Amino acid sequence: MQGLSKKWRSKNRMIAGISVLLTSLILFGIFYFIFYFDRLIPYSDSLIKIEKQENGYLSAHYYGDNYFSISATEPMSVIVDGQEKKAVFLHYTKTFATAHSKQFFQNEGSRDEKDFIFSLDDEQEIDVVYYADFDAIKIFNQGNKWEPVLEHAQLIWEK
Repeated sequence: MQGLSKKWRSKNRMIAGISVLLTSLILFGIFYFIFYFDRLIPYSDSLIKIEKQENGYLSAHYYGDNYFSISATEPMSVIVDGQEKKAVFLHYTKTFATAHSKQFFQNEGSRDEKDFIFSLDDEQEIDVVYYADFDAIKIFNQGNKWEPVLEHAQLIWEK
């Protein structure tokens, strides 16, 4: 009888341990999805504008509610319609949390515009700015070829 009782307790502990582990994994997955799984914010003329600052630099100004991150490249030479131009590629992303956080955490009128302006580079160094979905690390590792990105990029500013 004692052997059966020990075996029963051992199985219960194993089931409890597996349950705790699975619950932890599920909660981690939900947390990751809410706070770190980012999606591209589609480009819109009214949402993102390229503006010239007083110091001669260009900046990307985001007019949406909120965003998770911005990815932008340094000016680089690319061939556009047979001409070499210095291009900057950029895009904004959002997560589930950033898409809905304004409703929970921000009061009306509490937007600090400087948090939504991203400086690019001197206007003299940039010929065109494109909005595109890209993974810069992957592109650099594959030979730094930006032409495939140009095929799906949207021109948002040109000198």
